[in-house]
Amino acid sequence: MNTSVETNNIRKVLFFADGARGQMAALRRAAGIAIHNGADLTVIGVVNEVSTNDARLRRNMQSIQKTLIRDRGLELDQLIADIGPLKGRKLSVRRQVAVGKDTVAVIQAVVDGRFDLLVKSVRSVSPLGSLFGDVDTRLLHYCPCPVMILKPQRRKTWRSVLVAVDPHADSAVAEALNSSLLETGSRVAARENAALHVLHVLQHPLEDEKSVLKEEYRLIDRTLREHAASSMDKMLDQHKAREEDRHRMVPLDQHLVKGKPHTAIARFV
Repeated sequence: MNTSVETNNIRKVLFFADGARGQMAALRRAAGIAIHNGADLTVIGVVNEVSTNDARLRRNMQSIQKTLIRDRGLELDQLIADIGPLKGRKLSVRRQVAVGKDTVAVIQAVVDGRFDLLVKSVRSVSPLGSLFGDVDTRLLHYCPCPVMILKPQRRKTWRSVLVAVDPHADSAVAEALNSSLLETGSRVAARENAALHVLHVLQHPLEDEKSVLKEEYRLIDRTLREHAASSMDKMLDQHKAREEDRHRMVPLDQHLVKGKPHTAIARFV
C-alpha cells in the first residue's frame, strides 16, 4: 500500500510506562507506530502525590516529591535509551512524569497533550474475565482517545486486528470515537499487513428469560440483529468513503455476536 498520500491522523502517541511485564516490547511497538505515521512519541510515568496537612513536615514532603519525580524521570530516560534503533530510522521521544493517581494522571495527560493514541502493556492476563488490570480497565472505559493495551508475546508481527465498536452512537462524541477507533485500527492493520475485523456485541434484554419468553425473545432478537446490521453497514460505508478519499483502503470483515461486551469480546479474540 502506498502510504505517501495518506493524511496522518495519528500525530501524537503516548506510552504509559507502569512497569508491566512486556513493557519494553510494547514500547518498541508504540515507537514503530509513531514512526510509521510520522507521529511524536511521549513516554509517561506516574508517581504518587506526597502531601501532608502538618505544616512542619511540608518542606520534607516537597523534597521527597521532587526526589520521586527525579528518580522516575531517570528510569524513563533509561527505558527510552533501551528502545534502540528501529530499522535504522530515528525517532524523537519525549518523556513526562505526572503526579497523582495512575488513571487520572494519564487521562489528564491525554487531554492536555491532545494525544491520538495511548499504548501500554497489559498488567495481568487471563483467558477470560479479568483480561486487564484495574488501571487498564479504567483507561479503556474513560480515556478519550483509542487505547492499545498489548499482551506480552513472542510474535513480532500481527495477523489480525480487531476493532470493537458501538454502531448505535447516540451523540457526536460516540460517533467521533467510533470513527477514531476504525481509523486507528485501519492504520495498525495496514502497517502490519494484517486482517482487519470490526465487531459489535449485541446485548439482548431478555437473555436471562429466553427459555420462558421464547416468542418474544425471537422477535426482539431478529429486530436487534436487523437494526445492528443496518447501523453497522451505514457506519462502515462512511468509514470506507473516508478511506477512499485518502487514497487508501484496508479490507475488513464485520461481525455481530451476542453477549456481554467484557466477556464476548475476549471470547471472540
